[in-house]
Formats: sequence, C-alpha cells, structure tokens
Amino acid sequence: MLKRTLFAVLSATVLAGTTTVILPVERAAAEMATTKELSKKKSEDKSGMTFNERRKKCSAEWKEMKAAGKTSALKWPKFWSDCNKRLKQGA
Repeated sequence: MLKRTLFAVLSATVLAGTTTVILPVERAAAEMATTKELSKKKSEDKSGMTFNERRKKCSAEWKEMKAAGKTSALKWPKFWSDCNKRLKQGA
C-alpha cells in the first residue's frame, strides 16, 4: 500500500514538473518567432533596403571615391555613418 501511494505521489510530481517545463518552452518558441518577424521588419527602412544592402552600397561608393582620390580627410567611419543615414532616408 505504501509503495502504491509513493508511486502515485512520485508520478504526479513528475507529471506536474513536465507540464511546467513544456509550457514555458512553447511560449519561448512563440516569442522567438515574433521577435524574428519584428527584427526582419526593422532591418528594412524607408528605403526598403536591408542593413547588408546598405553596407554593400556604401562600401562600393567608398571604393569608387577612394580610387578617384576624393577621400582626402574623410575616414571610413564618418563616411559610413553619413552614407547609411542617407540610404535609410531613402535618398
């Protein structure tokens, strides 16, 4: 009789623990899915370009300017900042 009681209590405890573990995992998976959707929407701005597209375009512009010798006192971080802002605005 004691064995049955202990087995029932142990089974109930394991079952309750499994339920509380499964629910947060499912909730976390749902939250991660919505976070990925939001980050995808944030990556595109008014220009409709993603970060990588803006980076590649600014990099190409920088290489052209550097080859033409037009980067005299301008450094890449400043150029990147200005170019990225310009492209984000959709110019």
